Amino acid sequence: MSKEEELPTPTLETPRSNASTSSQTSDDRPETGNYSIVVRTASKPHAGTSASVFVQLTDVEGNKTDKVRLKCSISHRKKFQKGHADLFMLVDQNYMSQLKTVDVWHQRRGRKDAWLLHSIDVIDHQTNMLYHFPCGNWLGHSSDDTYYNMNFVSLDAVGQPVSAISRKDFAPQNHS
Repeated sequence: MSKEEELPTPTLETPRSNASTSSQTSDDRPETGNYSIVVRTASKPHAGTSASVFVQLTDVEGNKTDKVRLKCSISHRKKFQKGHADLFMLVDQNYMSQLKTVDVWHQRRGRKDAWLLHSIDVIDHQTNMLYHFPCGNWLGHSSDDTYYNMNFVSLDAVGQPVSAISRKDFAPQNHS
């Protein structure tokens, strides 16, 4: 008997959060999905916030991603500032069918944490579809500058999703 035959084959149990997006369920639907989220802060004075912002995606079937804090913007060192579009990645999330809503909220600690959210765009990397969720509302204070406690909003997708750029769009073309 060789050494290879004597040693048991190791097994690796992977939690959902570390699963690959290529894993499939019995109905040929991926178990996990990856999403790019672009959060746009309005350009009006004092529109930005230093508060922690969270999101959760929901699809038309009622499936939800984890509740995720948007920590590190890929596009800006200081996130959620006036006029900025901040890019975030959600990886190893529950796979979603057609997206329906984005719930977004922030932990407001004071008047400086009010935030004017312009919109959120989400790209589903499994389908390369882009979804648009307009907002245009303040979280943390009203338009007449009075203080109030709205720090949560549920945004509905508007229109039909559109196809985002895919890898094949960058493939070399044969020009004969």
